[in-house]
Amino acid sequence: MKLSALLILSALLLPSVAQAQAIPEGGIRITGEITGAHARSDSFDISYAFGSIDLFTPRDQGLRFSLGIDAVRYVSGVTSGRAALYPAASYGFGNGGRLSFGIPRSASDRDGRLLPDNTFAYSRQLDITPLSILFRQSITAAVYLNSSTDIYGLRYDGDAGALSYAVSYHHLVPDSGDRENAYALALSRSVTGPGSLPEARVYLAIEHLDLDSSNRVTSYMIGAEASGERLAGGLNYTKAKITGLVVPEISTIETWADYAFSDRFSTRLSLLRISPPINDTYYGIGLKYTPRENISLHASMLGSDSSANTQWELGLTWEF
Repeated sequence: MKLSALLILSALLLPSVAQAQAIPEGGIRITGEITGAHARSDSFDISYAFGSIDLFTPRDQGLRFSLGIDAVRYVSGVTSGRAALYPAASYGFGNGGRLSFGIPRSASDRDGRLLPDNTFAYSRQLDITPLSILFRQSITAAVYLNSSTDIYGLRYDGDAGALSYAVSYHHLVPDSGDRENAYALALSRSVTGPGSLPEARVYLAIEHLDLDSSNRVTSYMIGAEASGERLAGGLNYTKAKITGLVVPEISTIETWADYAFSDRFSTRLSLLRISPPINDTYYGIGLKYTPRENISLHASMLGSDSSANTQWELGLTWEF
């Protein structure tokens, strides 16, 4: 955990609890998920836990406090874990906008509100690998989670009819003492078709991170998703341009399709193509059983062109 996060958390936690007690409609709200899973193939076994949750006082206008927590722990020969805290205060304006300060999440964070938080065949393995920093995560969030970098910043969220948007700025201070700056913009527009056509949304995100005077990363994402009574699916295109590092550019295309057999059983097909120089294709199929509204079990089969080993994964997810 980061020292700055702990300091800000201690300053915000007691006021947030007191504020929550004064709110008649339900105190502190929690959203997010915690997943635990075990995967194995002919060559390795891995167990992991993934968590991303947000606690906040439910107030549309005025002052509000929130705490985001991202955590990953996995065992594959050795045990490794990491965590990041996002304590923030925010003020909601009468026009529906909200300004957050402290350590808010980046506007390009895949939290499901503006950008999709779709699992790959119900598995979180691609979300916890270092490679995913370039195409499945906010770069700012990945740097913060995977290093001892201190961070603080601002974020503004707003709505204009069917269009939702967010912009953010973060200042990062790694152990080296270098000053790094991150900027992000995300747009999401809901589209409701006439008659029986499914609901859909399109989204766009741009993120830029200045690591130092010669190393910079700029990432883009554009995509769309739609959902009907039983069918759902989506398509993402991402591109990351990297200056001063070994890999100058990487792009991906990811698509997924869901089918709900019933309220309790569903399946997901996922496909991810990564451009050269990595030049690989990941594919997977997952089955999910939901015995209760917020608890699900999944079984996933995962593979890639670069590996002859098929992975089999079993996991449990608790959603808030």
